Amino acid sequence: MSDRAVYKTFDVEVLDDFYSRGTQALSRGHDLLQASATEGLSSGFGEYEEGQEPERRTTTEEFGEWIGAAGGENAETVIRVGYDAAVELAQAQSLPIDTLFVTGVSDEFELHVCEGTHQVTVLMFMPKESEYGKEYGSRRAKARSWIFRTARSGDSHADRVDGGAVVQIQRSGREGPVPS
Repeated sequence: MSDRAVYKTFDVEVLDDFYSRGTQALSRGHDLLQASATEGLSSGFGEYEEGQEPERRTTTEEFGEWIGAAGGENAETVIRVGYDAAVELAQAQSLPIDTLFVTGVSDEFELHVCEGTHQVTVLMFMPKESEYGKEYGSRRAKARSWIFRTARSGDSHADRVDGGAVVQIQRSGREGPVPS
């Protein structure tokens, strides 16, 4: 059984940073999403990256890799429509957008939008990792995330905590223990 994972990637951190710059950025994001209907999502990614430190920039090809894994053109359409709805909600309430990937729970790509009181949350459900032979997560992301679950017989002893009863697996961000 594959683990489920909730995590951020470098790409979604770039998007979240962009969408946190206020109403002007949200309006520009809406325009970029509309343009991407014909040019593809990757066409505007350079604009999302403006203001990022050079070591935090990515290429259009890297940005497109996870979209391909999600389902290609079909996923692009879902992302464009879903993010546009998230942007509209964020504009109406002057809220930032926070994006998370969720894996291991769905056979197909889905995007969920949740309007909260402090932010609009976008959850991207990636198809089960076994279909793509990839362990999801991101070491380039600033955000760190971990999975905690009951230990199984085949789990590495290095991942076990609390006397071996629980497994702690880091899925994104720089390596390191959970701060106490």
